[in-house]
Amino acid sequence: MFGGQFIGHGGGTFPVEFTDTTHPITKGMKGFEITDESYRDKFHPATIDKLHHLGRINRGNEKHSMIWIHEYGKGRLFSTGLGHDEKAWSNPALQKLTLRALRWVARKPIKDPS
Repeated sequence: MFGGQFIGHGGGTFPVEFTDTTHPITKGMKGFEITDESYRDKFHPATIDKLHHLGRINRGNEKHSMIWIHEYGKGRLFSTGLGHDEKAWSNPALQKLTLRALRWVARKPIKDPS
């Protein structure tokens, strides 16, 4: 549904930057640093313009999108290349991003956990 194909990955600690801070998922969120693997995808030309990119990683010369959404028919899709292992999922910013995304996909009001 996203039209992406895995082309490789690397690991390390790197910053995540939000490229759209007005979308309900990312609104009010700040970029964060994460220790994770950075999965790279190549997108089919027919779908790349339909994806909405919310965030990317910045590893110096390597900057690429890692957080996408797409509305498909009546459905909503969210995908991220982040979250390879337990260490990555222990990051509070990734947890917050994911919870907000799940609420957006389910068409529920987005509210942060107290």
